[in-house]
Amino acid sequence: MTELLAMKCPNCNENAIQFKDWIRARNAFSTRCGNCNIHLKANASVYVSFIITIIATVLLLLYVENALNWFNLNVEISKVKIVLLLPAILLGALLGWFSGGYRVKNSNWQFTAPDATGIKLLR
Repeated sequence: MTELLAMKCPNCNENAIQFKDWIRARNAFSTRCGNCNIHLKANASVYVSFIITIIATVLLLLYVENALNWFNLNVEISKVKIVLLLPAILLGALLGWFSGGYRVKNSNWQFTAPDATGIKLLR
């Protein structure tokens, strides 16, 4: 189960980040591996799923707004929008998590996992 909830580091092949940390702010796009401390950048799948999520959320927002106006519902529209848009945003986050991954930000230098002598540079 923890394998599903962690994204692998391409350098050390260990769990780089947990989902609960990944979903916060910009960790989905850039982070450091918790094991080898190498700087990681999101691959193209994360960016594509982010763009798809934004487009789907905006389209759903427009649809919800029109539907609420068409039915003449006298409810606080902002609360309804949040309730209806939150599942779309969460589904987009899950799409990014399961389809995405990381790559080493600076591909000229790679760090191996620390050992007794410290971090080794590979070229």
